[in-house]
Amino acid sequence: MRNLFAVCSEKMKHMEETLERELLRGSRKGLPLGVIIIDVDDFKRFNDTFGPAAGDAILCGVGSLLLGHVRGEDIPCRYGGDEFIIVLFDTSLEVTAERAQCLCKHVQHLHTPYEGQTLAAVSLSVGITVFPEHDSTSAILLKAVDEALYRAKRQGRGRIVVADSKCYS
Repeated sequence: MRNLFAVCSEKMKHMEETLERELLRGSRKGLPLGVIIIDVDDFKRFNDTFGPAAGDAILCGVGSLLLGHVRGEDIPCRYGGDEFIIVLFDTSLEVTAERAQCLCKHVQHLHTPYEGQTLAAVSLSVGITVFPEHDSTSAILLKAVDEALYRAKRQGRGRIVVADSKCYS
C-alpha cells in the first residue's frame, strides 16, 4: 500500500507544475485560470470530538464531492490537513465563484456514513483567485488565494472571499 503522504505530495507537485504550465499557456493565448482553495470549517473541533477516523471520513466525503463536481481537465487535490485546492482551466472569475458556491451548497447536503451513523454536515470557507486579474505567477496566485481563504475564516467561516487584485507582487 502506498504511503498517503507520498501520494498527496505527488499530487501537489503535479498541481504546481501544471499551474505553472497553464499560466504560461493562458498568458500566450489570453485564457483565464481560476484557483479555488477550500477549508473544512471547524475541522479540528470535529476531529477532537469524533476522533481522527471520523475526520478522515469527512475528508474522504468532501474529496469525493469535489471529484464529482469538477471537469475532467480541472485539477482538484488535497492541499493540507483539511484544505483542498482546485485549478480550473479557461475559467473566468464569475464562473470560478459560481463553482465555489455550488461546492459550498452541495457540501451542506453531504451525508457521510461512519460506523453505522451519519456524520453531521460540514461547511466550507473558500478563497478564490483568477489569472490574469489577480496576478501571473503561481507563487503569487497561491499566496493570494490562501490569504483570501484566511479572510473568509476571519469573517466568520462558511463564506467565499475573492483575492484582492494584484496586491501581492
